[in-house]
Amino acid sequence: DEVRQAIGQRYRYILIDEFQDTDGIQNEILFSIAATQARPGQWEKSELRSGALFLVGDPKQAIYRFRGADIEAYEVCRQLIDGQDHGAVLEITANFRSLQPIIEHVNACFEPVFAKPSQPRYVALA
Repeated sequence: DEVRQAIGQRYRYILIDEFQDTDGIQNEILFSIAATQARPGQWEKSELRSGALFLVGDPKQAIYRFRGADIEAYEVCRQLIDGQDHGAVLEITANFRSLQPIIEHVNACFEPVFAKPSQPRYVALA
């Protein structure tokens, strides 16, 4: 716990890009470092310091399952952050490269695909 606290004081803010490619152990480390209090028995119960953890990722781009990356672990972390009093999840859905008919077609094709188990949560493009 001393090491966790020292790292948390040294690195007040943690930015992780490509978060969809992390695994459960990495998530536990991140949440433990960003926690406000002594490490709880389960890392999922960590109360995060306000603004301490900033994660960027797109679960539809997850490609490292062979080394432990897990879409379900990504979703757990997203829900944990969203459930914090000062947590926030922003979904960027804007597509500036495609015309509206293409976006509508893509949304219609992929909504049923992402509704299946073990797939990322469906979010329509705009």
